[in-house]
Amino acid sequence: MTISLRGYTLADLQAIFTKHVAKITTTVAWQYLAADGTWRTLDGGPFTHVLDANATQAQLSDFTQTATQTVKDRTLFGTLGGATTASITFVPPADAALVKVNGVSSRWIRGVLRSQQPYGTDGVLKFNGNTPDPVGPTYIPPVIEKIEISYQYKTSSVPLDRMTTVNNFEVVSQPRPLFANAQTITPFVALAGYAPAGVSAFLAGTPGLYLGFDDPFGTAFISIFLALVDRTAIGQSTPLGDSAHVLWEYLTPALAWKPLDVVDGTSDLTASGIVGFQAPNDSSAVTLFPQATSSRPFYWYRARLVSGSYGAPPRLAAVLTNTVMADNRQTVRTDWVLASGSGDRGQQATILRRPVLAGDIWVRENEVPSDGERQQLVDELTERLIEDGVTTSPSLDDVVFKRFAGTPAQEVWVRWLRVPNFRASGPRSRHYTLEAPTGVVTFGDGEGGLIPPIGKDNIVVRGLSSGGGEQANRVAGPLAIKELKTSLPFVDKIFNFSSAVGGTDSWTIDQTFDLGPQAIKNRGRAVTTEDYEWVTLATFGQVARVKCLPTTKPSGGILAFAPGAVTVIVVPKGTARTPLPPKGLLRRIETFLRSRALGAIDAAADIYALPPEYLPVAIVASIHPRRPEEASVVQRRVVQALEAFFHPLTGGERGDGWPFGRDVYISEVFAVIERTEGVDHVVSAVFANHASITQLPVDDNKLIASGDHQITVV
Repeated sequence: MTISLRGYTLADLQAIFTKHVAKITTTVAWQYLAADGTWRTLDGGPFTHVLDANATQAQLSDFTQTATQTVKDRTLFGTLGGATTASITFVPPADAALVKVNGVSSRWIRGVLRSQQPYGTDGVLKFNGNTPDPVGPTYIPPVIEKIEISYQYKTSSVPLDRMTTVNNFEVVSQPRPLFANAQTITPFVALAGYAPAGVSAFLAGTPGLYLGFDDPFGTAFISIFLALVDRTAIGQSTPLGDSAHVLWEYLTPALAWKPLDVVDGTSDLTASGIVGFQAPNDSSAVTLFPQATSSRPFYWYRARLVSGSYGAPPRLAAVLTNTVMADNRQTVRTDWVLASGSGDRGQQATILRRPVLAGDIWVRENEVPSDGERQQLVDELTERLIEDGVTTSPSLDDVVFKRFAGTPAQEVWVRWLRVPNFRASGPRSRHYTLEAPTGVVTFGDGEGGLIPPIGKDNIVVRGLSSGGGEQANRVAGPLAIKELKTSLPFVDKIFNFSSAVGGTDSWTIDQTFDLGPQAIKNRGRAVTTEDYEWVTLATFGQVARVKCLPTTKPSGGILAFAPGAVTVIVVPKGTARTPLPPKGLLRRIETFLRSRALGAIDAAADIYALPPEYLPVAIVASIHPRRPEEASVVQRRVVQALEAFFHPLTGGERGDGWPFGRDVYISEVFAVIERTEGVDHVVSAVFANHASITQLPVDDNKLIASGDHQITVV
């Protein structure tokens, strides 16, 4: 027990003992209350402290304390000369018990004063001859400012009866009796201890993920889906400190690890994805981790951490071989008849399957285009393919196709090209426009774009693919795909392990009014802070909100000032209480922004996409319902109303969410509760843990979210 005392300075003591020659004797006995209700001596007392004081005192050292430090502490004198502490240490007696004193049941200790005048004497009246000389009191009582109690738990040694060690899947029960004949036990075995004999540091070093397969892969291309536990699903935020880089390796017959060239869709084990690689022909089967593998040899592959670190270690949910990525779309294998040529200027037709994701329009013409027109189509198609990153050069057969419909009739099909508009189209340009969301196709008017020839069913779509959008995410839940439309060799069955993600709808009219002008302004480049926000919103439909922080980067788990750096905070769409983006989405946004940033920014290192940080808002309120019999129902309604009001994306007074850094007022909480069905009036409402304030401050870079509310019905 540590007692902080307000000490007496030299000036204090000189003022008290100016006219005195005094000796103050203080005796204190510390006692505890036993179970039988009697007070018993504690800690070997009593303790006696003597202070000699003289009216001629000039120095603090002249005030004599005849006592050890233990006695000074236990009599609450401490050491004179300023602020001090008194430390009292004791072992709780075994017969101390809960006893009620003045109506309070507790375990009691007390300090009892055993001396007549323990901390000084009263004032007196002395006479100098016939002249009275009053002398003031000499009280120097202890003034206690703070008491702190701490303890150290001690117990007698207990001999071990048994010990089991677990190291890398190997469970070992140590032989009994333990430590017999000076035996020593090694409880922890390093991973390197499981290396084959004679191979030094085979498994030593940084952490790694080890995958063992019972048969070799041969020379096939292997794709393995690694499903990681989503941090948001287990209530974790995405840490700021993920900077890990892993190296994939495989084991050779020489018992050496060789680098494996992989296509890593997991972003260094930070998100679920496919790891693909060409199987090596020199892998070797080795027995590792015998407890887990029953001493069988396996072909081993590993992902080893070579640099950086994880803000939170990845957690593996499943490892699935023979996996591919698939899109939730509908593809028409045959020609889709779009329309019959009418010869009208600006003819329009509608593709009924929409939104349109892919497809090319071919038109049956009456004659083969001239050599110049065919070459023009090839040149335009080449430019389009280069823009799409395709390096294969098209030929004349890719733009004109001849098919015999019967002897001797011959059909000539010509590929027309999609353009955003007809401003650059000439009278003979085989161009069309397509509104993908609605499926509306528009042809030229003879001046800007060629008019399709008149004919029956002579306009078709080849390779038509449609679908996607947010609806595609909802319908493609786990195990939604269970069968193949057409059989494939060596394939027994198929299924999808996880739900579809990434599908987004096209812009609404309101979004077009918001995003359209910004797209014209930034032209797809990120220059200002607004540009970073708008290009991200326009490109990633699953993102609901973005905030750009210039000259900022994550460092040590916090946001720090960094010249030239750019950080964007990404809030995804979602109904969760605290929507958090998956790490894979953040990595894609970083890659995208690096391709759009100014050259002055080191795009390889100084652009970061981070999850939002939320401030939970919890309310403690008392309400009075209109009908007492509906108390529990009204209570749930109030909780639901508060949770909806504090949702970061759909909450607030207008239902459009909360801006970054927006403070919360308790008056808003009253309004939400009072308009809840069944509430007569609000008795009280305060912020949990902040009951004394009416305005809850929110940092500029934080969003609020609903906490756990406590609603009482009175």
